[in-house]
Amino acid sequence: MTILIALHITSRMSNKRQAVIGIDMGGTNVRIGVVESDATIIRRTRSASNHGTGPDDFTARLTGAMKDLTEDCARSGVEIVAAGLGVPGNILTRDGIVAVSPNLPGWRNFNALEALSRSMPFPVVIDNDANLIALGEKWFGAGRPYQDFLCLTLGTGVGGGLILNGSVWHGKWGSGGEVGHMTLDPGGAKCSCGNNGCVETEASATAIRRKTLERLERDAPSSLTAYARKPEALTAEVVAEAARQGDELAKAVYRGVGVALGRAIVNVMNLLGLEAFLIGGGVSGAFDLFQPSIMEEIRNTSTLLPMANYKVLRSELGEDAGILGAARMAFDRVA
Repeated sequence: MTILIALHITSRMSNKRQAVIGIDMGGTNVRIGVVESDATIIRRTRSASNHGTGPDDFTARLTGAMKDLTEDCARSGVEIVAAGLGVPGNILTRDGIVAVSPNLPGWRNFNALEALSRSMPFPVVIDNDANLIALGEKWFGAGRPYQDFLCLTLGTGVGGGLILNGSVWHGKWGSGGEVGHMTLDPGGAKCSCGNNGCVETEASATAIRRKTLERLERDAPSSLTAYARKPEALTAEVVAEAARQGDELAKAVYRGVGVALGRAIVNVMNLLGLEAFLIGGGVSGAFDLFQPSIMEEIRNTSTLLPMANYKVLRSELGEDAGILGAARMAFDRVA
């Protein structure tokens, strides 16, 4: 999930073109874009998250990157009027605190608002990354026709951004939409959050890699056998390519992703009766491999609603969704 930071420049009297900085902080990569009000991304950078250095070091590096972008844009006649940052985890948006982030070591009760405000002369607003991906899809992508939907983001972990009545639903404690930590199997694999059998242990890129290696260790026949000796080289993308080439082990792993998501979607649908479910994040690039098993699982387990009520779609914005959602919230903050 993502922290959103909105940074407001004190002087608004300018003839320069105005833009915001949108930042999507994932478990693996940090994507930064300079975005204009029509959602055009005029500059972008991408780097490894390197969260192992801790939150203080990360926010210091992020502040430096924002200052560099602001100065570079000024030389081109573009004024940065705000910035949005998305961070995975349970975010107390009012106080700017990352209460807990299971996939980011050291990010527990960390006051990101204070850390960024020390170095930047602008107010800061924070939100969860999956919330911002959902917001981006609502305004610029596959979520535009819908007022009520859940966006599941499949990456290093599994995030969830819930849109109700056209707006992000945070819940009282900032944990609204955290479908990735919904328990599917209490006896399942240990999750980064500390529980067992969460959706994240079945449908994330981390889970795909783990499940593939487990099958290889049982000597299951596969074109991926060599990765049992070099597991560090195995990625969800490698498994997806093998599945598309007909590898039965890889195809079975992705079918399992679909089954887990189908079960989660039925549970959420029974509770909220949403119009649609969007699938985003890096793993959504393999949507064709697991979408059929999502729908099959829904067909097998949905007893309250007909299949026609379930719209399960791939997100449209890809890697730009988090940047654009952060930008949208930043623009709203300074409107």
